[in-house]
Amino acid sequence: MTSTSATADDDDYPKHISNLPYSTYSYLNTLDIILPRPYDRHDASKFWVVYIHGGAWRDPRKTKGGIYPAFNHLFPPYSQPEAAQHIAGIASLNYRLSPHPGFPPKPGDDDDAAARTARHPDHVNDIIDALRWLGSNWGVRNGGYILVGHSCGGTLALQVAMSDGEKWHRAGETVARKEDHKTPMPRAIVPVETITDIPAIISTHAQQPLYEEFVVAAFGKDQEVWKTVSPTSGSFGTEKSWKEGRLIVLAHSREDELVEWEQCDMMLNALKEQGWRERAANKDETENAGKRPEVTVVELEGKHDEVFWEKGGQLAKAIEVAVQVLASESSVSG
Repeated sequence: MTSTSATADDDDYPKHISNLPYSTYSYLNTLDIILPRPYDRHDASKFWVVYIHGGAWRDPRKTKGGIYPAFNHLFPPYSQPEAAQHIAGIASLNYRLSPHPGFPPKPGDDDDAAARTARHPDHVNDIIDALRWLGSNWGVRNGGYILVGHSCGGTLALQVAMSDGEKWHRAGETVARKEDHKTPMPRAIVPVETITDIPAIISTHAQQPLYEEFVVAAFGKDQEVWKTVSPTSGSFGTEKSWKEGRLIVLAHSREDELVEWEQCDMMLNALKEQGWRERAANKDETENAGKRPEVTVVELEGKHDEVFWEKGGQLAKAIEVAVQVLASESSVSG
């Protein structure tokens, strides 16, 4: 099987395809693909899951490998949960990172510097490049996938929707970039333990300089930029921004010691102010399918990193909620 093929021709499943380059900016511009079964790119009944790791935009210890514990819960041996039947494949993305004082680039290594000196909008534009690559090479279609992100990965997922898949500009850049093709957009977004309001989280942790340190590394010192890039300032589910949007699953744990529950509440309130309907978790509401975009809150268990690593079942739980809602609505509309 070639690295960009959208078919598979043997019985060795699940199939793991690692380190596929989606752009040439750096060695971090790669992704992994997991196929649970033979993939038919013309089967519109199944959804892709695309995962974006966290790490405060800078931690090299957080990688695309963070999806594997959740995959093992989604596709356990010898059984296939209902949600798994509706997943076509999983893609997990790496992207360029901002400088981290504890993990400086190797001296004289230009490749390492290219991967580890990113600044907004490099991170989100890398995600957009990856989504376009998946659309061109693997048939990931517009409205045909769920975009999942942990911590700042969830911020990045929401930022993709904020710009409707267009590349972001650098602060002070006034000339619009000419986009040569459209980004396939997700049907649902699942932000997990996500930073949704950057000024608020810095204010909450004013006695912990680490927070402002990683924000400045990623976005610079301009506090207006912090506000502009925050998902709570975005517009979602309109004709001008993410019109394909059907569902946002805000997944958070009250045990999170790094990103407080209030970040989830602020995003919920921002969406409701824009007309999003709050959907009760674990409740069949198929009678409301397609009427209004919906947001649901899923309470997880565990500390910040536990939900995707030691307790990968918690990340899987959030993904399953999105898959089940979209699958039920597809069956109603079909």
